Amino acid sequence: MSTTSFQPPRTTGPQVTAPAPHAVPVVIGGRRRVLAVPPPPGRGRTLLPRPVRNALSDLGLIYDPVARPLIPSAHLIQLKHLLQSWGWGQSFDISPSGRLCIRGGQTILQHHGYVTPAARARAVEYMQRTLAGDGVSMEFFAWNDLTGRTFAEVEHLITRSAAAALSNKE
Repeated sequence: MSTTSFQPPRTTGPQVTAPAPHAVPVVIGGRRRVLAVPPPPGRGRTLLPRPVRNALSDLGLIYDPVARPLIPSAHLIQLKHLLQSWGWGQSFDISPSGRLCIRGGQTILQHHGYVTPAARARAVEYMQRTLAGDGVSMEFFAWNDLTGRTFAEVEHLITRSAAAALSNKE
């Protein structure tokens, strides 16, 4: 009688899984929906040259946003998460301490391929419409920089704008 030992299957490389997307609950018209949004880029990723980022993406170590850029609603939700993790600021797109205003966060996400210029422009339109609905006629980045503005107000604007975009299937 022969005995055989278990041999694990052979693989040709490291087994890696891509970062899982965030499941973000959104309420639209009184109905709760879940939107899957990839995690925003970390600060270290911003230091990596594009060829290195592409190689890490090919290995599955980081999310490849260029293959599937975000729609405006998902971009806005990811923007909110980015501002929460990197810190929100005023007067600078990216402050000397690394905090981001709304426009600075959008620039980071576009630079890393998470959103196309066209989808970013649509997201800006949703923010402008949301502000206009509140009687505000200034640009969103000027509104962001007003004295006394709070991050809670910024989050509220982004969340309402994302809900409006999602209700239009964008």
